[in-house]
This record gives sequence, structure tokens and C-alpha cells, in this order.
Amino acid sequence: MNIPRHFTYFLFENFDPAQESNNTWNPRNFMNASADEILTWVAEASKQYRTYRIACERFSKDAINKLINGGTLRVENDVLFFDTPIFFDEDTDSIASFFSNAASAFTRMIFQREKELYIEAEALKNGFSPQINLYHIICGMCFDGYFLDKLSETGALANERMHPSGLDYLSVIYEKSAKLDHFSNALLCSYNRVFNDVCALQSFGDGDGNRLDCYRYFRMREKNALTDSFAEIHKVTANLTEYDLLSAMRNILLGSAVAPELIISLETFGYLKSGRVCVPVFEKKHSNTIQRIESILEDVLLQPISEWLSDLNSLKIIAMAHGVPQKEIANECWHILFGSINEMLVQSGFVTAPLYHKGEGRYLQSVEIYV
Repeated sequence: MNIPRHFTYFLFENFDPAQESNNTWNPRNFMNASADEILTWVAEASKQYRTYRIACERFSKDAINKLINGGTLRVENDVLFFDTPIFFDEDTDSIASFFSNAASAFTRMIFQREKELYIEAEALKNGFSPQINLYHIICGMCFDGYFLDKLSETGALANERMHPSGLDYLSVIYEKSAKLDHFSNALLCSYNRVFNDVCALQSFGDGDGNRLDCYRYFRMREKNALTDSFAEIHKVTANLTEYDLLSAMRNILLGSAVAPELIISLETFGYLKSGRVCVPVFEKKHSNTIQRIESILEDVLLQPISEWLSDLNSLKIIAMAHGVPQKEIANECWHILFGSINEMLVQSGFVTAPLYHKGEGRYLQSVEIYV
């Protein structure tokens, strides 16, 4: 085996990450750099040599079993295969070819409904332009939320996977590669959210950096893995919880008094400026307008995208050769596709361009209030 490759691990959790932070089977505890050498070996070893027995001898039985039980690997007739979407540097040309024309074709369909979409966005009256509101609603809420559910309903992709641990999540792995970065980190397809039944603090953008937002902060704090970039934030937020910040935001919007440390924390995360909310707020009264925007996009895009995702035969990548569940590959294909569409919407001015933050990437923040 050559020098181990290095990977970036992405998780789409359908469980409470804070509640499961100490669970041995939380994938964040074993889907990390410690698995890099094993994944490299599985990718490069010949099928005859790539057996469960040899893997356990070469690495450790515990490490291999965690990746099997966690859905990263599977065993068939004593041979190890990948069992989650994983993308390698040598897959890049096939991926680029597969997506070459699709994004532009689907973006043109959206442009055809421009007038209707702008009329709906202008009706929100939340103090922000239609372009900013459509960035949050189309690029984030719709494509990375509503459409995931709808495409799952059509059977075009998988939106969940229950593991033997009882945890429901999907995972995606990318080799760290300059060529692959375009598909993994550079596209606008990353939603970071902390939320409860009444409120959400969220940011939507690319993955090109270490975003200093609430979700990333709390996940890293749980693992005692905060980087230096979070030092200032941690000084004011160390004793606070996600619930504290969510409750504080709701109280601020209701005009209720909030403790100074909560205001400082929300200002540090970028949701407040001089004690006032400085990002778009989407309230319950806006839900009908948001639903109409989603319906317009569903009407024009859902069927053709479902059909496109249902045929992955021309996607010649290692994961396909390993028999990784195609609907899970389709989920990541959807992320690449809508991320590419979002880039075209930004480049055309149809939606606003997210701000670039040095070391964090591009993103914009918003708040949702559900009650």
C-alpha cells in the first residue's frame, strides 16, 4: 500500500448530536482521521487480498468492526467493500462528466419562473431584499430540506439509514484532493443548524473552511476539540448551551429581557449587532409564502431531477464498483447538483452572493421561528 490517503468525513444526522455526543457508536467517534489508513487499504488492495481476516490482522478487529457496524464498510463472503458513498481523486473526471450539463439545464428551468419567485419573495416584508431571502429559501431551505424529503418520497434517493446502533444517519467521505475540492468544499450546499421546536439558528454556504457558527462550535466543544479560531467565542459561550441561545433569540424577538452574556454570545456568532437581530428572520407568518416558493420549484424541477438521479449507471466511480447503496450515492449527487445550481444562481445575480469570511468560507446566516 502506498502512503495513506487522507479524507474528509461528512455526516447527516437524524439524531440529536448533543444527546449522543458520548455514545460509543456516534460516528463522529470513529469516522475520522483514524480510519484513513484502513480506507486507503480497502481502496487499493486487490479483492483476493482484501479479506476481513487480513484486515483485522493488519489493523485491529475493533477498528474494522466499528467501520462495519457504522456502515462505512461491509463484508461479503469474507471480502471487505465500501458501504457508504466515498469519492476518490481518480473519480473526479467521471463525476465532472456526469454533472457537466445537468446543473445548467435545471438552472434555466428556475429562470423561467423568475417573476413568480420574486413576487413571492417581495411579499415576505422582513427587511431584506428578495435576492437575500431567495438565497436562504431556495438554496438552503428548499434544496437542502424540502427537496431532500420530496426526492426521498419519489424513491430517487435515501434520506435516512438506521444503523445497528439505533442511530439514524448518512455518511459521505471525500478524499482530500485539490480536484475533488470543487465538489466537496467549494459548492454552496452546506447547512449548519442548531434548532429546537421553536427556533433555529442557521447558516448556509460552502464548506471551504472552519465556519465559526453555533453548530460547529457545539459539536467541537463536545469533543474538547475547539481550535484556536474559536477562542474568543469560547470565552463568552463556555457555560451556555444550544438551548440557552435558542431561547434567548426567541425572547429577543418577543421583546423580552435577555441576560447580557447571551446577547454577547449571539453578537459574537453574528446574529445580533448592537443587541438587535441583523440577519433575516423567517417567522410562522411567512410559512405560506415559503411553501408557495417550494411549490413553484417542485412543479418545475421535481420530476426531471428524480428521473436524472434514478439513473447512475454512467457514474463510473469506485463506490459504484463496490456496490455502495445507489440511493445513498444519489443523495450526495443531489448535494453536488443543487450546490452547482446554487453557484449559477449566485453568479447570475438571481440570489445574493454569500459573504466570504477568511478561514471560514462563504455563508449567510438566518433565523427561523416556528411558533
